[in-house]
Amino acid sequence: MPYNLKELEQLANANNHDIKFDGFEFHWFSRIDNKWSLHCIKPFETHLKALSYIRYWLVKYSQEIANNEAMFERITNNVINDVRIYDIAKSDLKTIEKVTAILDIKPYLNQTEISDYLGISKMAISKHLRKLKYA
Repeated sequence: MPYNLKELEQLANANNHDIKFDGFEFHWFSRIDNKWSLHCIKPFETHLKALSYIRYWLVKYSQEIANNEAMFERITNNVINDVRIYDIAKSDLKTIEKVTAILDIKPYLNQTEISDYLGISKMAISKHLRKLKYA
């Protein structure tokens, strides 16, 4: 959708939608930033048809807002996890404890990614992972 989050929030509000009758057909208008404009170029034969389109799109706009908020939350969580991992990497813990702590935060990391965080070779990470398997 070509709308930003602020516009989507306005479109998700039912008060920002209206149906106008021009004597022949019904037209759907929406208000964004206090400016009314034609929302759908397709005219409707009945006001009920236009209303059904508005109801459908109100739900879609609300879902899009929820998806955007979930995406922002996921990005925020990733950043927080990266900060926690770099704090662990810079700590005075033993390397095997660092690897364990990092894998507790992001269990799906591979050897290369862990070695990038800790600044040591993949071979050293491999040795620590083997120790963890047998522990």
